[in-house]
Formats: sequence, structure tokens, C-alpha cells
Amino acid sequence: MTSLTGLYNNAGCDLRWNALYTSNTTLRDFLNLKQTGGNWQSTQTIAPTNLTITVLSDTSVQLTWTPIAYTGDTGGYEIWKGTPGGTLWTLDSVTLNKSTNNYTVSNLTPGTAYAFKLRTVTNPHGNNQNTVYSEYTATTSTGDDFSGDLIDRTVWTDLEFVRQINNGVLESELRRYGSNGSNYLHFYDPSTINSFSADVTVKAYENKGSYPHASLLGYVYNDGTPGEGATGDVVGVVGIGHNQTLNRLEGFYSISKCTAPNCNLSSEIQPICSGFLGLAAVNTTSALSFSWNDSTSTFTFVFGAGTPVSVNSSNCPLLPSNVGNLPPKVEMKGIGTRVSEISGSTEWGYVAATLMFM
Repeated sequence: MTSLTGLYNNAGCDLRWNALYTSNTTLRDFLNLKQTGGNWQSTQTIAPTNLTITVLSDTSVQLTWTPIAYTGDTGGYEIWKGTPGGTLWTLDSVTLNKSTNNYTVSNLTPGTAYAFKLRTVTNPHGNNQNTVYSEYTATTSTGDDFSGDLIDRTVWTDLEFVRQINNGVLESELRRYGSNGSNYLHFYDPSTINSFSADVTVKAYENKGSYPHASLLGYVYNDGTPGEGATGDVVGVVGIGHNQTLNRLEGFYSISKCTAPNCNLSSEIQPICSGFLGLAAVNTTSALSFSWNDSTSTFTFVFGAGTPVSVNSSNCPLLPSNVGNLPPKVEMKGIGTRVSEISGSTEWGYVAATLMFM
């Protein structure tokens, strides 16, 4: 930049019809002063932006992008095809002009991961007798080489989980983006189990607007609400979760009612009662216990060495009636991990835990 300071403003300096760009506003404004007529950027052959890929079938994809501002003079966008992480690229096609914003790639091999990149070309014209090429765009692909800390969410869905038994301990991990999710190991015949315990250790968590937790869960009865799926089912949970508002890992219990068949999203769950059971810590094991007494309609939750907490209509008046002792529509009890309380696409959470069934 120091070598350009001797240029006079609007004194015959012409930078147009090249492949120049800058994101530095100071340099851009400086060059606009020197450029005859100003605005040297409007006729630059630069790479298109926002290249994305949509899979249409097992043999075709559609590429879309934002065209460059300089659509005058003939030229187009070169479509290059390769493999993720590869070094060999093939020119698939060139668009007819620089106003085009999409292209469909066909005749792909099913089950093969492909990578794509673009560059802009402007043909010789009266103001520049040379063919001008932009730099290439960043690469986008139909596969994920798993080189990043997280999965590529333009390729995969928003769920990552681990659920395995290792040396007699359940290892459960879950990451969710944009919506709630669960990773529970369910009992084969939950109707015969009304009380169970596990030693639970939260190994790691991450949290942005959610409630990641390791827990014991049970659907215990239905209050008679009409509807499909889990509608009307009453669910109890005791666990260890991360409270982002208070920035603490905590023992907790909660009781809720399913208001929709899936009983997963926040809009499908009606909170009834909940409580704080004590502070917890990463890599510290706590004994958790879940019990349901159908004859007295009472939950009993235990966290660590704390006093058992019993919850029924006497101390939780919003607890739905259990008249008729209707079984839950969804027979489910189990241990594992869950990320809840997500209400928007930018919210997410992660939890990793071990659970030893007692």
C-alpha cells in the first residue's frame, strides 16, 4: 500500500476488468479514490460465493451459488468435480453466462462421495484481450471425511450419539442441534419395573440454550387425554444436568405430561413439577434412583446420598389424576442421555456419561 501512495486521485489509474479483490475496506476506499471514475470492483472476475450442494438422487446433485456482480462481457462459471480430500479434478462443464446461479451434475456413481468447486472465467473483450480467471471457491462435497470436531451438517443430519456397553457400564453420548433428542437404553418389559437405580457419571457436556443431562426415565401412567402415541402419558425423570442459566451441573428431578404423540419437542411437553436435588461435578459418580408407586400415585427420586424425595398430588397439585390406573400409551423406562429445552435452530447441547445399572 505504501508503494501506491504516490498515485493521484482520478488521474488515469484503471484497475477494472481484472481479477482483483479485497476485503480490506481501507484499501478498497483508497483504490476507489485512485481509480478513474471510481468503483474499480464492479468489473472484477472474482469467485462466486455461497456454494452449496443439494442431493437430488443417488446419481445427481444440484449446485447453487451467488453470482458475481460483473455479469457483463461473455464468460461463465467452470464446474470442477473431484473427491473429498483428493487432488485430481475434472472440468464437468462451463455455464453459458455469469448470471447463472445453479447447475445440475448428473451421471454420478451411486455410493461415491464427490467434491465440487467453481471458478469464474471472463472471455477476451474490448477492455481486456486476455482470458481472465478467478480463484477457485472453497470446496463443497457430498461426503464427510470427519476431519473436524463436529460432523458436517450440510451432509449429515443433526444427531450424533454413542450407546454401547463397555466393561459392564453403559456409555451414552448425545449431541443435538436445533431440536431435542434422547439416547436411552430401554427395558425390554418396562411394565414389570417400577423401581430402578444406576450409578451415573457425567464425563463431559457442552451447552448453548439447552439442558443436556444423563438420567433415569419412566413413562408411568396416562391421564386419559385422547390422542395417538404418547399423548396424555405422565413421565418422571431423575438425573444430572447442566443448568446454563446458573452455570452449574446439578442433580434434578422432573415430572411432565406428553401433549402430543412424539413427546420430544418443548411444544409437545407440559412441565408439571421439578426440583433441585444437589450439586454435581464432572467425573464424579452419583447414585440415582427412580421409583413409582401405582397404588399411591407417588414418584420417589434419589440423588447421591441425599434424602429420597417423594412427589404426589399433595406437594405437586398440578400432577394429573391417575383415576383408573391407566397404563401409559408408550411403555418405556430406561437409562441414558438426553438434550432437552431446545427451542431454536441455533441452540444445541452435548452430554457424555457412563451409567452402571444397579
